Amino acid sequence: MSSGKISDNQGSLFEAVSCGADGETVRTWKDTLGQPEETQYPITYGRPGSYVKVTERAQYLIGALNAMSQRNIRDGLSVAAYTMPDSRPIWKNYQENTQTMLRGAERNRKNFEIELRYNFWQATGFAALRGMGLIRESQINPRAQKMWRDFNHRYGHPSDVKSRNKYKERLEKSLKSLEEGSNVAA
Repeated sequence: MSSGKISDNQGSLFEAVSCGADGETVRTWKDTLGQPEETQYPITYGRPGSYVKVTERAQYLIGALNAMSQRNIRDGLSVAAYTMPDSRPIWKNYQENTQTMLRGAERNRKNFEIELRYNFWQATGFAALRGMGLIRESQINPRAQKMWRDFNHRYGHPSDVKSRNKYKERLEKSLKSLEEGSNVAA
């Protein structure tokens, strides 16, 4: 238990304040810290290239979600072209060019898959860590693959469009807040 003595460098937690017309002295809690100042400090840690900024992460994730939606649309088109009753209007519209259109849709699907994976990889931060020596190379791929499986499981299926769009809206809202100066994390 403390003796109640105040050391020279400690200071008092209470201060004497004169209150009232009669000059009565009252001891009140002393605000030792004062009002907090808005301090601008970097939110990044480590050497440049060893991290991904929050805004960049959100932008990459939005890009990944958009590419995922576009990939799913191309997948749906190729399924619909060979599934009745959806196939009839597709083949009627494109006629002899249907096969060419489907090859183009498949090419675009692959391009969106590449874009999706690139954006996701950048968002994870593992691309920034590769070669930096902060994490062993043998640990990067398994962690990134686990994150990819989880992300794809949660947002990748065409029926996940609501959750995908909800997450994208949340990321966009976070980006807007960050641009306006608020500190809302993605």
